[in-house]
Amino acid sequence: MAILRHKNSIRTLVIIAIILSLGLSTFFAYGKGENGQAIPQIVQTQLDIYIKRQIDRYEKENCEPDPDNSSCRGTEYKDARRFCLGDLDGDGREDIAVLYTIESFCCGNNYHFFLAVLLNKGTHFELVASVKVGGKGERGVGFNTIRNGKILLNTKEYLPDDALCCPSSKGRTSYTLKNNWLIESDRVGEKPMSLQERYQRASEQLKPYLEELFKEKMNIQIDLDITGIGRNADAPTSLDRMDFNQLSAFRKEKVQKYAQLNLFPKDYDPLKSPHNRIYGGITPKNPWIGPVLYHLSNPYILIILSRDNDVTPLNLVCSEVKIVRSGNKITESHIGRNALCWFDGVFSSTNSPGVVNVTMVNAWDAGFHYINLAENQCTNINPSPSNNNIGKIAFSQSSFYHLGPHKRNNISPYDPRARITLNQKNKPTRLLFNLWRKLPASLTEKPDLVYEVNVNP
Repeated sequence: MAILRHKNSIRTLVIIAIILSLGLSTFFAYGKGENGQAIPQIVQTQLDIYIKRQIDRYEKENCEPDPDNSSCRGTEYKDARRFCLGDLDGDGREDIAVLYTIESFCCGNNYHFFLAVLLNKGTHFELVASVKVGGKGERGVGFNTIRNGKILLNTKEYLPDDALCCPSSKGRTSYTLKNNWLIESDRVGEKPMSLQERYQRASEQLKPYLEELFKEKMNIQIDLDITGIGRNADAPTSLDRMDFNQLSAFRKEKVQKYAQLNLFPKDYDPLKSPHNRIYGGITPKNPWIGPVLYHLSNPYILIILSRDNDVTPLNLVCSEVKIVRSGNKITESHIGRNALCWFDGVFSSTNSPGVVNVTMVNAWDAGFHYINLAENQCTNINPSPSNNNIGKIAFSQSSFYHLGPHKRNNISPYDPRARITLNQKNKPTRLLFNLWRKLPASLTEKPDLVYEVNVNP
């Protein structure tokens, strides 16, 4: 009988050992705390369920359904789940703090860090609080320890020049559980920029590269909605009674219209250097030559063409023109009837039919102080024999506004170096100008901008 009891005792011990082994392997199936403590499986399961519900609730309240990708939703990055154990409610038992990461809310390129607390109730753990503590564009976070009832976190805060991926300023903060709420305190480190500020700054930094990468296209509309802008040089104009401040405000408004093209300086002021070289000679509250208003009201027409020795822009007469900015190139296109109008204007000159004159006042005002006509890339032109012509040099001419002999504000000077001679009337024509902000070492140097004029009747 004693032997039987002994065998039963051994069998019982073996069964208990197996049960305990299986039970503990299930109870502590995966996950460890920062100091290597095992995390119960049931806690992991609680978190899985809670986080899934959190994602569902957030996306239902904040995300527009995507009919093309119904499976797209936020997910937890489980490899980033971290635990820290310590007493958070003063009962002497080890509670659990959890840092977890949710990515791609609303299918976006984002991630968010959350801190949750599970209190040890003796027989089970109860999830009592969760709060967002950081994320992309806000700050990075990681556990330090739990001490005196506080969850201590190490942080990485954003400095003004940090990229969105990489906050660099080390800091710290802490959270305390009060009435089942996590309250932040003891924060040390740079205060992060708001998410909106971060994305705004990143957008400004990336825009020039994205424009080039995606060849973003933008139409530039000619502005003719100004009284007196027509070919009648003596007609009253909208600018005739403006003082310097009003003229400055007028020009700034026109520049601001396509500010996203990033061609003019952000602090542009026509009355300050170097721009006052162009505008300083204006006589305020005095009449203007009507066609000259085209130059003032269309700052993004960087290259203005007219027939030889005439201030009237060809685009003012032949206004059905399409102008498009794409990448680092602006293309001006005259097609069909408008192209015939353009040729009629160029070849109507009595003294020099077929000669086009270039005015670069707007290019110079935007900071492109040097231009060259790339003769080998042009069609229907007679290359100039002069070594001082716009087709042979990095040409620079700011031009300037002043009171002319007709007692009206006009633009000067006429520069014979900026003359281009066409071969034939009504023949497809291409004029390609390279623009540089600084004097190029040679004409083969990559331009900062290209301005192309295509005329196809």
